[in-house]
Amino acid sequence: MGLEWWIWMGGFFVFTIFSMVLLAKATQTLPLGTAYPVWTGIGAVGTVLVGIFVFHEPATFWRLFFISTLIGSIIGLKNTFIIMTQFRNMRRKRQQLSNEESLQKELESGFSRMLIIRFDIGHLTGKEAIELVKQKNPKA
Repeated sequence: MGLEWWIWMGGFFVFTIFSMVLLAKATQTLPLGTAYPVWTGIGAVGTVLVGIFVFHEPATFWRLFFISTLIGSIIGLKNTFIIMTQFRNMRRKRQQLSNEESLQKELESGFSRMLIIRFDIGHLTGKEAIELVKQKNPKA
């Protein structure tokens, strides 16, 4: 085991740790089912490219074709997650707006009843009730 072997092993361990740190960082924003396949795909593509450019392995048509499909799959998997996240957020916003609108309608219909109840049990004078109605609905 000469110096060259130790250099390759040192580089391997440094890049392995660096790669694991980046995978851990990616799982903070991506689900593991997306982050791990993307991580392994990038590793596979990187390994093939190092083999071709550093070790002068053959770059045949079929090898480049399948590496291209792997890259396309990685991009598709990542973009699918992004699109689904955007769709889910839009649906949540729409549901939240719907909930706010129904709450607003309920408050508006319940507001008059609340004033009547408070007026009936003596907590409001007629003048105070009218002022509250005017504050709630300036057109009144």
